This record gives sequence, C-alpha cells and structure tokens, in this order.
Amino acid sequence: AQNAAVKKTMQQRNQQKPKHDFFQENSGETTFLRREVRKDRNKASVRKLLRKIPNLVFTLKPCFMMSPLSVSKYLDPDTEFDAVIFDEASQIMPEEAVPALYRSDQAVIMGDTEQLPPTTFFRKQDEADVDEEIRDLSSFLDESSINYRSETLRWHYRSEDEELITYSNHAFYDNKLITFPAKEKDRDD
Repeated sequence: AQNAAVKKTMQQRNQQKPKHDFFQENSGETTFLRREVRKDRNKASVRKLLRKIPNLVFTLKPCFMMSPLSVSKYLDPDTEFDAVIFDEASQIMPEEAVPALYRSDQAVIMGDTEQLPPTTFFRKQDEADVDEEIRDLSSFLDESSINYRSETLRWHYRSEDEELITYSNHAFYDNKLITFPAKEKDRDD
C-alpha cells in the first residue's frame, strides 16, 4: 500500500513538471535570458528579468531563498509559490511577512518564542519620532501562534559546548531541551 501511495505521488508530481523544454525550443523567454547573460552592462533589473521569464525561472530555480522584503522588492504581486517557509520568524515584523505569505496557500513558520522580539532601534526614524520611546514589537511568530497550531522542537545541537545552553534550558525552557554533550577538546598534556 505504501509503494502504491509513493508511486501515485510521483506520478502526480511528474504531471506538474513544466511541459516545455525551454532549452530546445527558441522561446521568447530563453532568447531574452540568453541575451541578458551575454550583456556586459545595462542588464535588466532582477524584477524585470523575473517578469520577462516567469515560466523559465521556475524551471531553472524551483526554489527561491529570499527574505520577506526581497520578495516584495523583486517579485510581482501575482507571483505564486507552492509553499512559503519563514525561518527565524521571531525576528520578522508581521507587516514584512504578509506579502510573502499572500503568495502561497501553505506556510511553515519557524522560530523561537523565547528570543527577543524585533525592535525599532535600528529603524530609520523621522525627526518627529526621535523622542518616541524605543519599544519591542510583536513578531510575525507571535502573531502566527495565535491562529496556527505549533510544535515544539526539543533537540538542541548548535552549541559547541553544552554548558552554553544549560542556563537557557533551565531558565526559559523548563529543562525540556534535549542537548548533546560537548565534543572532547584536544588536550596538550
């Protein structure tokens, strides 16, 4: 039964593959891209390039890795994705995430609710706002957790020394993190 499900999934995926072989036929998109690649100067902007080759670009690069602000800057509003993945969502302002979120029916939103939220400290301020108090703002992760289910990832593997995470594990995570022992350091005896 599992093999049948895998086979069915693969068949469905293969049906979704682009029908055109852009490299064999002399399509307008291929011609435009080849011309742009050969140019030494006056190349099309990223936004114009993506607008001119909307089918070819997803054939060449089916996965885009962009910040939410880059999505707004470089992609037309009607560009759609199968899924959008937000990493470090606790550092993203909700209003920055919406344009990327709008482009897909599926989203994976990841982050750590124990991290500090975004701050206005580094944002450009108008002179009228200079006296305004610097404040922490709600993150995209905070806003998302109100409407979507969440899962807690309990394994921590990023610290070179287990002692670095011990305090945080106790103070913020109720000792629920599973940590790994530190590698033994080479010793000169």
